[in-house]
Amino acid sequence: MVTSMPVQATGRSEGDYWMYAMSMNLDDVILDGTMKMELQEIDTITVAGSAYEVYVIGVEGSLSGSAEVTGSEVTMTVNMTGFTYELVSSIATVKNDLNMVADSSIAFDGLTISTTIESQSVVTNSPPQLSGFDLETSGPGDSWDETILESSTETTWQDGVITDQDSSEDSVTYSIAIAGSLDSVTTDAGTFECLRITVSEIGGGTDILWYSSEVQYFVKEEMYEPGDTNPVMTVELTEYGDGGFTLMILIVVIGVVVLLVAVAILIVLLSRRRQPAQPVPGPQEPPPLVPPGPGQ
Repeated sequence: MVTSMPVQATGRSEGDYWMYAMSMNLDDVILDGTMKMELQEIDTITVAGSAYEVYVIGVEGSLSGSAEVTGSEVTMTVNMTGFTYELVSSIATVKNDLNMVADSSIAFDGLTISTTIESQSVVTNSPPQLSGFDLETSGPGDSWDETILESSTETTWQDGVITDQDSSEDSVTYSIAIAGSLDSVTTDAGTFECLRITVSEIGGGTDILWYSSEVQYFVKEEMYEPGDTNPVMTVELTEYGDGGFTLMILIVVIGVVVLLVAVAILIVLLSRRRQPAQPVPGPQEPPPLVPPGPGQ
């Protein structure tokens, strides 16, 4: 007989932190790293005319890896900073404001080509994503749909030069289901009884989250692209605590942005590889100066 255990209301406070190990599979390149979260303050923000009391959670993390791709050695490093804003009364996400800087290089035929791509993404959700998840009453077997207006603004720089700016609004529907029984999940941080929450975008990918009322956050997360049976990203809790620590992290939800940045880098590098090799300029022919990027 399955015993239902409702989620308890969170008692999170400033200084609480969560540290994670993260792994991303980008085709033949495996990126590994860490993500760190710190609850910095409680604030009120307005999205689509509605005011929300939110936890402001700092985001900081990094990923790196290398692999041989079509005979070339590809190396990538991705650094992330920013903030995510979650309802104080829930775990629903109101807003993400994230910045990614990805340095990549490809070595072939004795030459090395390097590039830096920076991406800033601001996304708001109206209503907040996972608003249907109630901390006090949601439990095993629950399921529901959510339709959200997602507004996003994204800016991309390549080697310090703006290459793309885009703003959009999309109505997105998610199907959400909580597994019929609790999952026992073991990570480096310990063993936890968790609610397994599956969030599937209609016509898109799937995110599986393991939420623990003891941790007051997610213990594990797996992200899947449409049709895939293996996750493109896995996140697992390694440490958590309260106060006395100044740390910042990514998100959940960052994974998609990191994936898009990494894919863009790989495309740029491989397209350059297909071009005929150019002579390397000598000291008398210095390379052209690149306009400074944002914040330089």
